This record gives sequence, structure tokens and C-alpha cells, in this order.
Amino acid sequence: MISHKTVIIDNGTGSIKAGFGGEEFPHYVFPTVVGYPKEGKKFIGDQLSKSKTKLKLVYPIKRGLITKWQEMEELWDYTFKQKLKVEPENARLFLTEPPLETNENREKKCQVLFETFGLNSLALNIQPVLSLYSFSKQNGVVLEIGTVIPETINKLHLGGKDITKYLIKLLNEEKKEEKKLCFEGDWDLIKTIKEKMCFVSTNPNIEDNKRPLKQLTKTFQSNNSTFTLSKNRYLATEILFNPQLIKRENEPNITSLITKSVEQCDERIHNEIYHSIVITGGSSGFNGLKERVEMELKTLLGNRSFNVILPVDTTISAWVGASMLSVAQNFQESWFTKQQYNEMGIQGVHKRFYHQF
Repeated sequence: MISHKTVIIDNGTGSIKAGFGGEEFPHYVFPTVVGYPKEGKKFIGDQLSKSKTKLKLVYPIKRGLITKWQEMEELWDYTFKQKLKVEPENARLFLTEPPLETNENREKKCQVLFETFGLNSLALNIQPVLSLYSFSKQNGVVLEIGTVIPETINKLHLGGKDITKYLIKLLNEEKKEEKKLCFEGDWDLIKTIKEKMCFVSTNPNIEDNKRPLKQLTKTFQSNNSTFTLSKNRYLATEILFNPQLIKRENEPNITSLITKSVEQCDERIHNEIYHSIVITGGSSGFNGLKERVEMELKTLLGNRSFNVILPVDTTISAWVGASMLSVAQNFQESWFTKQQYNEMGIQGVHKRFYHQF
């Protein structure tokens, strides 16, 4: 076993990123899921690919928040012992958190890690702020299919899962009375198709005129029925810019959230923030997303200049930021140790990390 390591874990709704502090990339990225067969041992994370039987899948994180603690503990244990080969009592853990994490969840997290796992030390910070750190920036706005900056948090409950649902709806509408896709049985298939084939159009009203329809058209099969992808390849992602398509009548779109977040900050740093717009998150890898955001911001901001940054890998920027921060000299006094936890109790975590939230 490797001892005295700084471990970085970024808990995402779709995947866990895990590795060691000071490194450029996580060692492991695997699904945040536990699968249960009708009998026999469970399958954790990337073990699901080894199963030859149908599994009941449990996703312990919903929209960034842990909702199934037993499965989350299984995933953490798997990460420490099977993947990283580190005993928690010999490790310092830097754990990412979602924006607007609840006090109850943060307390439960610390209790489990210190009491169940016997963790040596803990650090916490929210994912969008860490994404800024990955670009060596302290001020900026982060579009994580939702927006966050340290002083203001505006959250839109819309992301990759909603795009997948809407794509299923669009595909089913074309089938009329024929056999249709179901949310449970076809979810993983459609999610994969979405990630590989969907994109964001800079102007959906004229997209069909840009290229022959046959260039857009792809087909796939599910349950002995053929489905066709064409316009729905870009219509599915349109909900990010027009939430009303899925009956979110009072929800702003993602570019409006960016400007709203900036305007809530001190006016003296508006220019700096607008030049540090970072796009990140598991559903930010669609081709055309950066260009569409830029186009809409030009309309909203007029002559004001801005800069949109899209990382090469949008899914790991929070992990990279945590990795960089964990080894920074001026951060070393920020670790919350097990001894401090024993002395201060569960409320100690709020005192220790209050400035970050």
C-alpha cells in the first residue's frame, strides 16, 4: 500500500475522477454507479462492464448531491483500496463539492470519512471554483451547465440528464405508433448516442440549410426497431438555450445566467470576470457549445469584450484545480485533520471551510 499520499477525488453525478495531488491528470475516471444482480456480489463503477447479467443500477449522486450514502461509501472504498491502493488513515483527501451543498450533506460526508474510513485529513472546495484555479484564476464565471462564481451562485436545474430525456422524447415523436424507446431500458444507449452524435447549432433556424440532411442522418437499432437521428442531433441540446422547450417556462437560459452572475458582483471586477468565462462540466463537451455561447453573449453584451475558455477536457478541470491547490504552499494550513475533528466535532468543518462557501 502507498502511504502518506494526497488523494484527490472529484465526485461527479456521472463519473468519479480520482488520483494524487500535484499531478496533471486523474489516474482513474469511472462511472458513479453501483450495480446489484439478483444474486451474488455487487458491481462497482467500471466493474459493471464485467457483469453478464442484468443489474439493478443505483446512482448515489443526483444533480451533484449525494442521495444514496451506502453506495457512495462503496464507491469511496473502491476508489481508495482497489484503484489508488491507499489506506484512508494514511491519506489526506481533497474532495470536491457541488455548489450549494447542504450543511447536512457536508456533515454526513465528514462523519463518514473520519469515523468510518478513519481518514487522516480532509479538504473541501466547490467544483466551479476549482475549475477557475485550474486556469490560475481567482476571479471569473464558470458555466457548468449552470453558473457559479465565488460570491454569487445561480443554479439552473438542467443538464445532461435532461438532454438525454429530451432526445428520447424527440426520437419517440418520430416513431408515432411504432415501438418506442423507454427511459429505463434504453437510457445507457441513448446517453452514449447523445455524447457521440449530438452537437450545438449556432443557429438552429438555418442549420438545415448549411448541409444536406443526409449528412446529418444516422440510424441505430434498439429492441429490433430502427431509429433515425437527424435534426434531433442539435435540437436535443437546444434546451440549454431555450428551457421552455421542456416546459421550464420561468427558467433563464445558460448565457443569461452568466450575465446575471457577473452583474451580482462588484462592478469594479466585471471586466476581469467577463474575460474569464470558463465552460466546464460533464455535459459541456458538445461541439459548437463555445461558439453558441459566444454568439449569444455578443447579443447580450453589445460592445463589451469578453473571453470564453473551453478546456481540452471539460470533465476534469475541477479535479485539476484541486490537484494544483492541494500542493500549494499557502494551502497547507487549510487541511482539517482527524485530531481537529475529534476536538471540534462535526461543526468544525463549517468553521474550517466557511470562507469557501
